[in-house]
Amino acid sequence: MNKKNIKKGFLSAREYQNILGSVPVVCVDLIVKCGDEVLLVKRNHRPAKGKLWIPGGRILKGETFKKAILRKLQEDAGISKQLVTCITPLPAGETFFKTSEFGVPTHTINITFLVTVSKKKNQKSGLDGDIFWFKNIPPSVSPYVRKYVLFATSFNK
Repeated sequence: MNKKNIKKGFLSAREYQNILGSVPVVCVDLIVKCGDEVLLVKRNHRPAKGKLWIPGGRILKGETFKKAILRKLQEDAGISKQLVTCITPLPAGETFFKTSEFGVPTHTINITFLVTVSKKKNQKSGLDGDIFWFKNIPPSVSPYVRKYVLFATSFNK
C-alpha cells in the first residue's frame, strides 16, 4: 500500500471491511433538533438502506466527540457549527446489522448526542441520503431510532 495515497483518518475499503468483520466500530449518533422538529436521513446505502435513520457515523482516529459531531452534521445535513446551540450527551447504544456496504455484518457502539440547532438548512440531501424534518416520528422508523428520538425530545423539554 502506498502511504502517499492514504488520507489521514481514513482507511481503504479492504482495511475497513476487515475491521467491520472483526470488531465493533465506535460512532456518533445525532438526534438533531430545531424547534419541535427532528432531522432524519433516508439512507442511500447499507446498512439500513432506504430507511429513515438519524445522522452520524464512525469516529476517526484522533477525532474528539465534538469534532466528529460537527463533521457529521456538515457531511450528513449541511449544518455548520455556527448553527449549533447545544450538544447534550445521551445514553450510548449499539446496533447490529446482518450486512453492510462492505458485505460483512456490522456491530456499532453509538455514542449518542442531542444536537440543537438555531435554524434548519434547506439542503435536500447529504452524504448518507435525503434529509427530512419531522414533527412526529413516522411509524416506519426502526425501534432503535424511535427510542432515541423519543428520549431526546422528552429529555430536552
